[in-house]
Amino acid sequence: MQNEEKLKVMSHFQKYLVSRDISEIEQYSLEDLRHTDASFGNLDLNAGFRIAMRNRIKDLGETQERNRQSGNQRLLYFAYFISGVVATVLAQWIIKQLGLA
Repeated sequence: MQNEEKLKVMSHFQKYLVSRDISEIEQYSLEDLRHTDASFGNLDLNAGFRIAMRNRIKDLGETQERNRQSGNQRLLYFAYFISGVVATVLAQWIIKQLGLA
């Protein structure tokens, strides 16, 4: 990452710390922030903007994980529903074949 881009991100996070206006930092994706954080290396680890950036990375990561889990849960419920329908149709077919109906 170029120094100019790093300084721009750092500036936005410093402005965010003062104003607490999320619009200062919401333009950066999780990947952008991870890349920027990695490019800083061990520099400024205790600086306010760096702590705020790492908190934002954590928040975005958790949100992404929750969204992924929610999608998986919907897929699981759909699979349960389809399994129930198939089991019901199969049971009715077996009952009909055995002449129990």
